[in-house]
Amino acid sequence: MDLIVSSTLFNYIRENCLITVPVLYVMGILIKNTNIFKDKFIPALLLFAGIMMCIIITRSFQNGIVQGILCTGTAVLGNQMFKQLRKDE
Repeated sequence: MDLIVSSTLFNYIRENCLITVPVLYVMGILIKNTNIFKDKFIPALLLFAGIMMCIIITRSFQNGIVQGILCTGTAVLGNQMFKQLRKDE
């Protein structure tokens, strides 16, 4: 099932915007480790950064917003899945 979800998701993310997913992931880790922002603001900061990066990459405002949302969602979801799978319950 995971393979189906990831392959479907990557059908919607443009190939040239895929680089933003690991960049956003690393940015999230760095922001969390600096303790400048509260944890609840990190997804919003990443969303803003993802949208800005994708607008620059796609050179299109509308496509950049959509791609930024998809890429940020992928990065945040990946981070949360990684955290949840490491938990011992």
